[in-house]
Amino acid sequence: MLENKVRRWFCSVGIVFVAVAGVAAEKRSREAMRVGLLNDLGVAVVDMEKAASAVAWLSTEMEKVETARKDKHAAINEMVMKARQNDVAISTMGYTTERLLAVMENDLLRDRADKEYKIFEHEYSEQHNRLLTRAVEEAGTAVNNVSKRLGLKLVVGIDNGFSSNQVDRFKQKAVWFAAPELDITQQVIAELQPTGHAQDGK
Repeated sequence: MLENKVRRWFCSVGIVFVAVAGVAAEKRSREAMRVGLLNDLGVAVVDMEKAASAVAWLSTEMEKVETARKDKHAAINEMVMKARQNDVAISTMGYTTERLLAVMENDLLRDRADKEYKIFEHEYSEQHNRLLTRAVEEAGTAVNNVSKRLGLKLVVGIDNGFSSNQVDRFKQKAVWFAAPELDITQQVIAELQPTGHAQDGK
């Protein structure tokens, strides 16, 4: 009696397993057909943020810009510290014309530090954006080269997901799902290396 129950239990589990395996196989088959169809259509995706970051000269140029920024900030901080030291000295002075002139000079020093900071930050932002624009343009050329070699018809960018505004992130997202087989980011990165023209598909 017990043996029959065990046999029926194994039989029922086997039926369920076969059913689940059949659903999984069908799902994999649909995925394979979908990926195959997209490949036949010549569709691929690329992470342009990673590609642009891989441009050979970008990290060196960015490092120069950041170094200049640190140096400028250090110079401005020295001016601010000097103004604070002047405040201490001024506080010990009597209410004379000399103190009034010292206060005016110190205010001018603070204004100068503030203006130099704002001007430099604006210039830094513009220089930073120019470098990124050049990198994206160069990455775009690499995308075109790789796409032609692979015989692609369409390459869409993958949204990196970094956004302070969730709504903007949804509006900007170009692809909600992409099979890994379609991603040519590594080939684009290889294209951007000094040697270039890496073997496709590796």
